[in-house]
This record gives sequence, C-alpha cells and structure tokens, in this order.
Amino acid sequence: MTISQVSGWRSATPAGAVTSIVLGLVLLVWPGQTLEVFGWLLAIALFLIGLARMLTGITGHRTGRARLWRILTGLVYLVAGIVIAANLPGSIRTIVVIVGIGWIVAGVAEIVAAFQNPPGERSVAVVIGLMNAVFGLILLVFPEPSLVFLVWFAGIWLILVGVLQLAFAWWLARSTP
Repeated sequence: MTISQVSGWRSATPAGAVTSIVLGLVLLVWPGQTLEVFGWLLAIALFLIGLARMLTGITGHRTGRARLWRILTGLVYLVAGIVIAANLPGSIRTIVVIVGIGWIVAGVAEIVAAFQNPPGERSVAVVIGLMNAVFGLILLVFPEPSLVFLVWFAGIWLILVGVLQLAFAWWLARSTP
C-alpha cells in the first residue's frame, strides 16, 4: 500500500464508519418511518427510471420495436412508481410477499439442486435451502413483524460495520507512519 492509499483510507474509513453508525441508529430509532422513506424512495426511483426510459425511447436512436419496447418498459416503471406512491403500506407488504416467495422458491431450488452434489456436500446445501424456505415462509405468515425485524437487523448490522470500520481506521493510523 502506498502512502497516498493509506492516507485515503485514513480519511474515508472514519467517514464511512460514522455514516454507517448514524444510519444504523436511524433504523433502530425510527423503523416505521424508515420503511416509509424506503417506499417513497423506491416509488420516486421507479418513476424517474420510467420517465427516463420513455424519453430515451422517444428521442433516442432506437427504431421500430426497440423503440416501442423501451417506451413500454418505461411506462411499466412509471406506473409501478405511481402505484407504490399511491398505496405505500400495501406496496411495502407486497414487496415483503415477493421477497418471501423468492426465498421459498430459492430454498426449494437449493434443496433440489443439493441432490446433484456429492453426499458430503449435500447436507449443507439442504440446510441452506431449508433456511431460505423457512425465512420465506416467516415473511409470508408474519409480514409486519418481519419488516420491523429486518429493519432492526439492518440497523444493528450497520452499527457493527461502522464500529469495525472505526477500529480498522484506528489500527491503520497506529500501524503506519
């Protein structure tokens, strides 16, 4: 590592650590409001992506079906953003349901694929598949508490990452000239 790289790490790592810790605390203190902000940001992002795709479909260099598909996909994004904004609580629950179904499908696929592995590797893949399926089922059966748990988990994770980054920055500052 060069001196300029170490210097960059010294300044960037504490800033990233503090940001991570602050975001983690925000998630822990305001889990409901955090989900609402997430929903709004998702709605705005989808709306803007849709608008951009439609505009590039209309004004871009594409022709024929490529132009039409670009406009149609933009319209889908645009409508999705509007629908999420119009029904924020329902949209967040829908996202949880989609993630739950995804975990269940991934878990079942992992279990089925595990039987293609050698016997020694099979059990780990089956356990991972079962965990995915169970977590997916928990999301489907208990969507509201699962959301709060996920927000709290993310908050704790961000705080721990921030603390580790601060420790790394401190260690780096002590170990290099």
